[in-house]
Amino acid sequence: TMGPSETIFVNNNGGPVKLNLPPATNESEFRVVKIDPSANQFTIFADGTDTINGSSSITSTKQHEARTLISDGATAWYVM
Repeated sequence: TMGPSETIFVNNNGGPVKLNLPPATNESEFRVVKIDPSANQFTIFADGTDTINGSSSITSTKQHEARTLISDGATAWYVM
């Protein structure tokens, strides 16, 4: 589980990576960047019944793709 606000650099040359967000009630912001060239997927999961843009998770396989996630302080995360 990630802390209250941080930047995560994902290097998943060794295989898929899963990241778990804290509850959206914490009003947090995260930046996640995939830095390796592999086709391996990383997945970001919302906590419990929280959502990320209406879904329980988001994924990426693209090198240098960055996602900024901001919580609404209640039950949702939004990708900016």
